[in-house]
Amino acid sequence: MDNYEITLRDNLRVMFKRARILIYFVIIALLSCYLFVSLCTPKYKSEVKLLVSGLPQVESPYYRQMTSFRTVDVATTISEVIKGRDFLRQVVLTLDLENREDEASFQTPLRKAFSFLYNRVKLATEGIQSLLGGKSGEEDKTEKAINYLSKNIDVESIERTDVVRVIAYDYNPQMAAKIADRLVKVFIIYNMQQQAFSYQSKYGEKHPRLVQLENEIKKMKNELNDEAGLTENWNRSNIKVINQAYVPTRPATPKKGLIFVVVIILSVIGGIIFVYILESLDHSFRSSRDVEKYMDVPLLATIPVYSKSKKQFDNSFNILLAHFYLLVKERNLKNMAITSYDLKDGKTFVVKKLAENLSKKNGFKTLLIDANFKNSSLHKLFNKSDKPGISEVLEGKFKIETVKHEINENLDLVVLGKTELNPTVLVGSDALKKIIDPLADKYDIVLIDAPYLKDSTESALLCKQVQSTTLIIKEEHTRREAVRDMLGKYGTEKINFLGVILNNHNYYIPGFIYKNV
Repeated sequence: MDNYEITLRDNLRVMFKRARILIYFVIIALLSCYLFVSLCTPKYKSEVKLLVSGLPQVESPYYRQMTSFRTVDVATTISEVIKGRDFLRQVVLTLDLENREDEASFQTPLRKAFSFLYNRVKLATEGIQSLLGGKSGEEDKTEKAINYLSKNIDVESIERTDVVRVIAYDYNPQMAAKIADRLVKVFIIYNMQQQAFSYQSKYGEKHPRLVQLENEIKKMKNELNDEAGLTENWNRSNIKVINQAYVPTRPATPKKGLIFVVVIILSVIGGIIFVYILESLDHSFRSSRDVEKYMDVPLLATIPVYSKSKKQFDNSFNILLAHFYLLVKERNLKNMAITSYDLKDGKTFVVKKLAENLSKKNGFKTLLIDANFKNSSLHKLFNKSDKPGISEVLEGKFKIETVKHEINENLDLVVLGKTELNPTVLVGSDALKKIIDPLADKYDIVLIDAPYLKDSTESALLCKQVQSTTLIIKEEHTRREAVRDMLGKYGTEKINFLGVILNNHNYYIPGFIYKNV
């Protein structure tokens, strides 16, 4: 078995073949993303920039400049202080965050509906718990506000600078600015209180510097709830405000554009991977290359789906007729069985078209015999009576010349007929061979529509009595391993396989692309 290199055309065929799956994959991903984004309440971002370890132009009585300083350590320290629960409790209480009831007005319609259902289920669950004597799941409002705040604040250092950013997120843009402002105010007061404790332990309670520092702390506490923001009065410690909190105009999260772009890219990549997994699990004959790769029998032609493109069907049939003409002449073939692996391979339609074209285009005097004991249908396709036929001839009741139907001047048809005998008995002991061999002088070719080979003893017996057998395989239907096993089995029984016709081929790649790859 030769190893075939996978070409660009092969990859494109897989993509176009399963394009619908890939599109569905992307659509489902986008709908899921849209649902997720619609359930997310938009949050706004506000921040305050602080300069840490900066000194005023005159010496401060409250602190000394740091001689050894690493921004990342300071940012981490500030973050740990600000995110402490006692610290956050002060912020919650000063802003009255525990009594907020404005979230619903900022939610998306889908989020509102989801919250409504969630609250109803929660109330029902709590009611059942109370009836059963269980503890209520209601969380303390202050603790709930602290937990919310801890998840929606952050402290970041700006690389290679002494600047730290205190960031707050909230669904209300005004509140986001207030939270960032209040975090910094409470932290500055906290920082000065720590300095005051140091002075008290070192100099005592009456030291002038301590008294001055305590007075400054009192002023700051009085200005804590002031809506004016972080004015110059707050730059009294080693923490300097260089950018005040602002009221954002656009939500910071979710970043819809970025999310959708990422989802599209990931869904396309995931869809392609999924498509190739499906393709690897498909062990059917997917193209003519599979016939050449997995079988030792030559490919005679690839026949496209007739209903999709009659022009391509006619072109493919012309190629098949050319092969048949050469093979019949070169090998002096006088009779041939046409079979398939399975019932649904479209064999009978191809046999009919082949007989008609050989008789009309090639001028072959052709006899077509319906010996398809499994599923006879040629009499329907040609609109002829279903009896008498080859069954009665095999029983010895009729001569073949008396049961044939003239289709055109070069084509005669013998239908299957009716019999009560087992088909295996009818075609056994070279009975068919004795009938068709004498016809070599009257016909250029005798075509026999044989039963499919899968689990069919009579088909194998019939194919052994003719000069050659052509196998029809339906693309994307017949499994490669099953056909190879069948060929290995019947090859030992002296069936001469002329070649393979790959039926029901689909041209997935558009013509203008196919010609250039």
